[in-house]
Amino acid sequence: MGEVVVIEKEESKINKDVVELICSVKNYDWGRIEKIDGNIPYAEFWMGTHDSGPSFVRSNTESDDEKVGLSSETSNNNKTLKSWISENPHVLGDKVVQKWGTDLPFLFKVLSVSKALSIQAHPDKELAKEFKDVLLSVPEIIELVGSVAAELLLAAKEEDGEEKTKPLLRSIFTILMSASKDLVSEMVSKMKDRLTVESKFGANTPFN
Repeated sequence: MGEVVVIEKEESKINKDVVELICSVKNYDWGRIEKIDGNIPYAEFWMGTHDSGPSFVRSNTESDDEKVGLSSETSNNNKTLKSWISENPHVLGDKVVQKWGTDLPFLFKVLSVSKALSIQAHPDKELAKEFKDVLLSVPEIIELVGSVAAELLLAAKEEDGEEKTKPLLRSIFTILMSASKDLVSEMVSKMKDRLTVESKFGANTPFN
């Protein structure tokens, strides 16, 4: 079953109108049971352009009867959010379009959890590359996991293979997941302060 939300169009270009989104709902068995459509688990609410659960911009010509029970799999006269954004790229802003193009660069999810979930992380070369980027751009993560573990991963080369990178990623992941609440709060506070300074004076501003 789809859910309807609204997003505001850019005021200066679309006259303060709003568009209604019909978003995707995932009924995984770990979701909370809701008595909306019987005893169906509602696990995830997706708002975005992912092919596995795209959002739709509801057509103004849609009748009241068609609005009821419209799912992400039933497009009717409704345009996908991906198509709508490609026709209205200004809603993303120039910087986003320049970096990621005319597609939404993230998938917004709301989780409704009834059962414990396993954390999905696959320690491969692609994850190692992504985590290296995080370490290089978020110094607070290095402080959280420790400089030794961070330097070992940063020094790992692509040709080293997954045999070397997997243990490093597992070690860092374990440190992250077992970090105390106080330490995590401290790092988040430091990151917030740093980003505040950078937003005012630039990313290259020295920060202690």
